Amino acid sequence: LEKDATLEQISVRYLWCVKFPNDLDCSSLEFLCIKTKLEISDQIFRRMENLRVMYLDNGGWHKLPLSTMTFKTLKNLRCLILSNWVLSDISFISDMKKLECLALSDCYLPSFLELQNDGVVAQLTNLKSLMLYKCDMETNNFDVVRRIPRLEELCIINRQQEWDVYNENTIKFSNTFSVPQELQWYTIKLGSLRQDDEDDDANFISHKRTLLLSCFHISNKAIKDLAKKAKVLSIANTQGGAKNIIPDIFQLEKGDIHELNKLEICNSKEIECLVDTSNHLSEVGILFSELLKLKICKMDQLRVLWHGCIPPSGPFEKLEKLHLSNCAQLTSFFTHAIVQSHVQSTIFQNLQEVIISGCRELKYVFSANTVRGLPQLKVLKIKDCNQLDQIVEDIVPSTPDMNLSLIHISEPTRPLY
Repeated sequence: LEKDATLEQISVRYLWCVKFPNDLDCSSLEFLCIKTKLEISDQIFRRMENLRVMYLDNGGWHKLPLSTMTFKTLKNLRCLILSNWVLSDISFISDMKKLECLALSDCYLPSFLELQNDGVVAQLTNLKSLMLYKCDMETNNFDVVRRIPRLEELCIINRQQEWDVYNENTIKFSNTFSVPQELQWYTIKLGSLRQDDEDDDANFISHKRTLLLSCFHISNKAIKDLAKKAKVLSIANTQGGAKNIIPDIFQLEKGDIHELNKLEICNSKEIECLVDTSNHLSEVGILFSELLKLKICKMDQLRVLWHGCIPPSGPFEKLEKLHLSNCAQLTSFFTHAIVQSHVQSTIFQNLQEVIISGCRELKYVFSANTVRGLPQLKVLKIKDCNQLDQIVEDIVPSTPDMNLSLIHISEPTRPLY
């Protein structure tokens, strides 16, 4: 602990400590974890040639400087985790030929410029996992990532609010960036969509392929390639003139966002509908077939979720949760023609929870045709929807077959039938 301690001169293989014992024989040390509020002398690493895992955590309020000069002697290191330090540089990585995992959390480092040389990056033949969590860097160009030959896992999280595709200080994935061939798991979070998502990082990281962007320009091919394969996608401030998500941003028939489980869209003033298939009558296949949760908020121009033809099996077949808030122009979920043409439709057949607020032009929630396929619906919450006349629109006479356990309607302005 923090008290001075003496250890017999034995071969220690695993060590957790707050204050490093300078007289320790480290020749056989394989695992080192130091959690301290004190500065660490880089001299201690000179005797650790067999070290395989190192975790250095500065538990203080302020980042302390950490020299990385002697890190170059750690030739056998497999995993390096550094938390809350000011690093002099990261050029030492090129000397760690056996390094498999590099994780930097709350660290300051000059840049990745030391790794821009193709020859240096090519030497990282064993690096499989790279994590940069809330790190401050002078240069944020990550095109070098695509040249790491065996990278399987990538995590980049930075919640700064000022992300802007035109800002030179933003993290950059240029149009020449291509997703590494071996990449299987990635979590990239640039900015914050809402105040309440700042404490959700652990859940965010737990998903296999996750992408959150507080500013999304549809011309960025690299980001679109990552989004196409994502399981969780959260985007805000969409730029580039897109009127819909499909097909203006993602295509109908190329497997784009086919594996998507969760989709969240916020503050995108150009988007008028989620899907528009009106000009693609012969191309409509399976869309959003794996989507479980859909959340849309602060979309000023959104008028309808789906416009045009829907797939034969019905859209949103696995959707369980639907949250809509502050969509001032939203009048219905589907265009009237869609609802009339699908009397036996299986739309929303697995829907369990619907929460709607601040959609002041919405006149009804479900059509009579749609409501027949809602056997799983348990929760319906509605708030601040001034124009709402009916929960179920009376298109054809029917008796809704729902098993609701909770209906909550806040401050209705007129009788609801």
